[in-house]
Amino acid sequence: QALLMHFDKDNEKVQKFLEIQKLSAGWLIEQAGLKGTKIGGAQVSKVHGNFIVNTGNATAKDVQTLIEKIQQEVYTRYEIELEVEIVLP
Repeated sequence: QALLMHFDKDNEKVQKFLEIQKLSAGWLIEQAGLKGTKIGGAQVSKVHGNFIVNTGNATAKDVQTLIEKIQQEVYTRYEIELEVEIVLP
């Protein structure tokens, strides 16, 4: 629960975490300020932080690099390691 010092304890999602002991990756990505972050043609969705969208010309390398940036930033801020749900070849 030391992680909670980074967040407003009155926030509804933080309260939910206290109840179920689980935070959404999308919410962590949003809190880290990464919505809209773009590398090449890959971008963190401006609508939902847990989606990466192709803005028209994304390469697999763009997507992988963006994933690594997201993971690093969330870990740096909150010491939480995000896992990739889909494995890229």
